[in-house]
Amino acid sequence: MYHYGGLYCDLDCECLRDFRHLLANASLVFGAMQGLMIRSPRDPAYVAEGQIENSFMYSRPRHPFFWDLIVYLNATTGEMPIMSSGPYLIMSGIHAARQLGIAPSGIRVDGRDFLTVYPPAYFNPYSWMLLNSRHCRLYGRFENRTQLRQCRDSFQDSYVMQYHTQVWAKGSYLISGP
Repeated sequence: MYHYGGLYCDLDCECLRDFRHLLANASLVFGAMQGLMIRSPRDPAYVAEGQIENSFMYSRPRHPFFWDLIVYLNATTGEMPIMSSGPYLIMSGIHAARQLGIAPSGIRVDGRDFLTVYPPAYFNPYSWMLLNSRHCRLYGRFENRTQLRQCRDSFQDSYVMQYHTQVWAKGSYLISGP
């Protein structure tokens, strides 16, 4: 993300509608998800908008946010990987930028806002913490395509759907075709 920038989405994300207009004035974008694993504002990874997953990220090339994360990772030793990577790392970076007054105080990168965190309804409407849809299933455990469609349809105003299949760990994969 630092070198090339661009858009990253996990393989179990589905684009539901065009969202390019949401990136037009942003240099760095994340989507929040409902629920808080980090509940204390004193925690270095606390972000008020909710859990920030690394399943959807947009960045301009050479954004200083990602450089700061690289520097932090190079200095990190002895941490459990889950506490020094993924969502925790992203949220720690957002928290630090806000504590330093870098975001959202008007500092710009390439003439665009330094950091934008969109609400859960935009890019991560289904929360694996709250299980906020009776139609969706964690780990891709849809019994048929009708269940998959019902899950998708329950968030029809969203731009991207994150299914939380965890294909990298324990999930199955029934997210293909109409």
